[in-house]
Amino acid sequence: MTSGEDGWPDAIEEVKVHDTRQAVVKDIADNVTHTQPDPTPFDEEDLRYLSILELLQMLKEGRSAVLSLSDKVTSHVVNAIGFFVRDRSYRIIYADPLGSQSTFLQEGRNVAGVSAEHYGEHAWSVSHHELVRVLDSAFTLRPKMESDSGKEA
Repeated sequence: MTSGEDGWPDAIEEVKVHDTRQAVVKDIADNVTHTQPDPTPFDEEDLRYLSILELLQMLKEGRSAVLSLSDKVTSHVVNAIGFFVRDRSYRIIYADPLGSQSTFLQEGRNVAGVSAEHYGEHAWSVSHHELVRVLDSAFTLRPKMESDSGKEA
């Protein structure tokens, strides 16, 4: 089966190789090793720190961000609303849907060893060093631009 001018096949079928000197029929795939380049040249921890930097930039611009967190046993979502600096560490301020009395990132409530602190009456704060251990993803909605007409395309 061929297609196109160059005669390349549209489908590749499994081919068996049988050497009459061997009793076992082998697949060609048994003799081929596949090597794939690492899809990302970054270390996983480096990517987490880059995510923290991106989060800080969003917060600096006045946008809030939804954070997906996991300690590899339990998952949780919080809303990051700001940050401040204390003792050479960024402290990310967030609101937790669990309320102001408990949070997933409270000491003893996660296996990652993160210890969030109360921030004001209704929020929490966590250091960027601790957040990097549990941050899976962060996203924010793009603010509406003046040029947006509000009409769907």
